Amino acid sequence: MAIKYEIIQEDGYIRIVTTGVLKSIDDLIQYGTLMYDQAIAAGIPRILLDEENMEDAAEASTIYRWCEHEVVAMTAAAGIRIAGICTAENFECNKVFETMLQNRSYNFKVFQNEQEAVAWLKS
Repeated sequence: MAIKYEIIQEDGYIRIVTTGVLKSIDDLIQYGTLMYDQAIAAGIPRILLDEENMEDAAEASTIYRWCEHEVVAMTAAAGIRIAGICTAENFECNKVFETMLQNRSYNFKVFQNEQEAVAWLKS
């Protein structure tokens, strides 16, 4: 995986802190599978992705291919809610993720503010 991550169980959600560069379809599949597996194993269907120190370098076509992967469907079917926190530089790329995923019933929303992200997760 081109990213490194730290998993922290918080009050009512799982925080995944990521660093590195997310670029390939394999990176996305591994990251998506990690999110799904963590939520299912912990029995906590809320995830906060802290991506403030990660670079999103995936192209739109790669994002689209990932959105068609079975882990996306499994995550949506499990009712897992995911909030992402990113930098201003990565915000537009994350909005592409948000739109494509929401069109597939995947409950994902991107934020630039942690307090807003946590409030949405817990709502």
